[in-house]
Amino acid sequence: MRRNIFYLVLVFILSIGLLYGITCIPRKLIHLEVKEVAKITIIHGTTGEKITITNTEDIKHLVDNLNSISINKLELNLLKGFNYYLTFYDSKGKVIEGFAFSDKRVSNEDFSFFVVKGELDTEYIEYLYTIYPTDY
Repeated sequence: MRRNIFYLVLVFILSIGLLYGITCIPRKLIHLEVKEVAKITIIHGTTGEKITITNTEDIKHLVDNLNSISINKLELNLLKGFNYYLTFYDSKGKVIEGFAFSDKRVSNEDFSFFVVKGELDTEYIEYLYTIYPTDY
């Protein structure tokens, strides 16, 4: 009987540790290689303007920037607005990943995440809006 209680308590403690590890330990936002991405679309949350990035140097800058961001899972996606929405496409036009950025939060279609390390290079994105034509 004591042995069964010991194993029950051990399983409970390990379950709590696993749950903590899944939700509270920071992890990378994305793990993309630049060669996987053919284009990126960015929607400006304030103006609604959309641009499409196809230049490999610009794609590299954005992918490297996002690869440097670490996040913690926060909650179900309750985010109502965003500053920028970035969508990554492969060479066949298939969506690889999409994220909405709002201050220190990042959201995908399922969850919101809190950014714990790094930040979206918004100055570079604003620069891209000056050199790429707006898609309508």
